Amino acid sequence: MKLIVGLGNPGEKYEHTRHNLGFMVVEKFLKDYHDVEKTEWSDEKKFKAAISQITWRSKKGVDIPLVLVKPKTYMNNSGLAVSLIASFY
Repeated sequence: MKLIVGLGNPGEKYEHTRHNLGFMVVEKFLKDYHDVEKTEWSDEKKFKAAISQITWRSKKGVDIPLVLVKPKTYMNNSGLAVSLIASFY
């Protein structure tokens, strides 16, 4: 299992800004390598993050379970969310 964390800031104020580049990279990955329409995000309050678990098939045909994470904390506090998630998984 691999953990992919896209850092950003919550709220509409930061959408489509450099402050949310990490969120945008996760969304781009989903668009390019997974069916975005089938991707379900769950709001995990205990982790202070939105989480999606998917399986990604590598170029070698190996299925790799991924946990995609978009912390709901501001950038300066994202370490808390990442720490909670990393210790759980």
